[in-house]
Amino acid sequence: MNTSRTAPSHRVVVVGGGLAGLAAGALLADAGAAVTVLEQRPVLGGRALVVQQKGFTLNYGLHYIVGGHASPHYRILKQLGKLDAAPLTPVKPRLLHRMRGGGLFHVPSTPLDLLTTKLLTPRGKLGLARAAVVILSADPETLWRVPVGEWLDGFAREPSLRTFFLDLVGPLSFEADPEALSAAHFVLAVRPLLMPKGPIALYPAGGWIRMFEAFKAHIEEHGGSVQTKAGVERLEIARDRVEGVWSDGVLYPAESIVLAVPPNDLAGLLKETPVDGLGPERLNAIRPTMGVAVDLGVIGLHNEQIGTIELPEMNGTLGVHNLFEPSLAPQDGHVFQFLRFMTPDQMADKAEVDRTEPMILDVLEGIWPGFTQKIAVRRTLIRPMLTAASHRFDQPKPDLLPVDVRTVTGLYLAGDATASAGELSHSAGNSALTVAALIRARAGLPR
Repeated sequence: MNTSRTAPSHRVVVVGGGLAGLAAGALLADAGAAVTVLEQRPVLGGRALVVQQKGFTLNYGLHYIVGGHASPHYRILKQLGKLDAAPLTPVKPRLLHRMRGGGLFHVPSTPLDLLTTKLLTPRGKLGLARAAVVILSADPETLWRVPVGEWLDGFAREPSLRTFFLDLVGPLSFEADPEALSAAHFVLAVRPLLMPKGPIALYPAGGWIRMFEAFKAHIEEHGGSVQTKAGVERLEIARDRVEGVWSDGVLYPAESIVLAVPPNDLAGLLKETPVDGLGPERLNAIRPTMGVAVDLGVIGLHNEQIGTIELPEMNGTLGVHNLFEPSLAPQDGHVFQFLRFMTPDQMADKAEVDRTEPMILDVLEGIWPGFTQKIAVRRTLIRPMLTAASHRFDQPKPDLLPVDVRTVTGLYLAGDATASAGELSHSAGNSALTVAALIRARAGLPR
C-alpha cells in the first residue's frame, strides 16, 4: 500500500461507482493519482446493490467469490491493505449442493469427495484426472470461438463427466445454455476450482457494501473524491486525447478517464462524443445474460446444512446467504435467493417468466415441507442484465470491449463487458487491475 502524501501527479476521472470503477479508483489513488469517481445514481454498487426489508438484507446479485485467494477481489483488498475493513469469509464446502434427478448431492471439493461422489459414474471418475489435465494445460486464446460442448467431446465424452462439468460452469456463467459457452471462458472459470489457492470460494462479510465502502474510504484517504448523483453528459476529447468529462455542466479535467459502465450506458455516454471502434453497432451487439431472481426471507426454518443448491435442470442456482453471513437475516431467519438464467425468447414470454417463482417454491417445499408458510419477505426481479456480457462462443473475448481504447489516448474501459474474461464479478475486478496497471505505467506512477 502506498502511504506517500506527495502531490498527485496524474488526474483520473472514473465514471461509474460499481465494483470495477471503485476498485480501479482505489488502486490508482493508492499509486498517487488524483482520483474522482462520478456515479449517476444516489448509491454506490452498480449491479451489486443490496436492500433491506424487515431485517433481511437482500442481494441484488450473487455474492460468492469463486477462486479464493486467487480471485481479483482478494488480491485488490490485500494490495490496498483493506482486508480488515472488508473481510472475506471462507465458504465451507460442506454447504455446497447440487440437485440432479430429484436427488440432492454434495458438490465434491476434495480428491476424496471426487472418489465417493454419486454425481460421477466409475467411468466418469476414471476420466476426471485426464480431463483436469486437459483443462489446466489448455491455451484459452485458441478457444474463444469454440463452443464448450464441442470441446468437451474431445476428452470428456462419458455422460456423467460431461454433465458434471457443464453443471459446474452453468452457475458461474449465468448462461441458460452452458454448452454454448466459449470454451476459453469455461477454462478460465473452472481452473480456480480445480486448483484453488486457499478456500474454494469466499463470501464478503456484510455483502458487497463493506467492500465498496473500503474502496471509497481508500480513495478519500488519498485525497480523492467519490460523488453520487453525478451523471456524466459527455467526454471532452481534443486531438484524440482525453481532457476531462462534463457532469452537471461542470468540466472535470483529467489526463485519464476510466469508463466503468455497462455497454448500454456507454452507448448513451458516447453518443455526444463518438469514439472510433466504440460505435452503437458494436456496443448494441454485446448481449447481456439475463434471467429472473426470486428473493425469499423466511422465519422459523431450521437449516444449518444447505448453503447452496445448483439446479442445472432448471438453469438456476439457489443461495442461502445467511449461512455464509449471519448478519443478512434476523435471528431465526434465513435469506434465500434463486437465480434462473434464461434465453431472450424465454424472457419475452411472460408466462415463462411468471413460472419462475412457483418453480422454486415447489423445490423448496419438497426439501422443507411447510416452507411457503414461513415466508416473511418475497421479491421477484426480472433482470435483463445479470452480467454485462454473455460469454457464449459467438460473443467471446474478441467481440467484447477493450480495456485500453487505442484510438483515444488516456481513455480506458472497465467492467464485465471488457475483454478481461472471468465469472461472476471477476471480469470487473480483473479489468480494474489491468486499467490501474496501464495508467500507472503511462503516467509513471509507483507500483
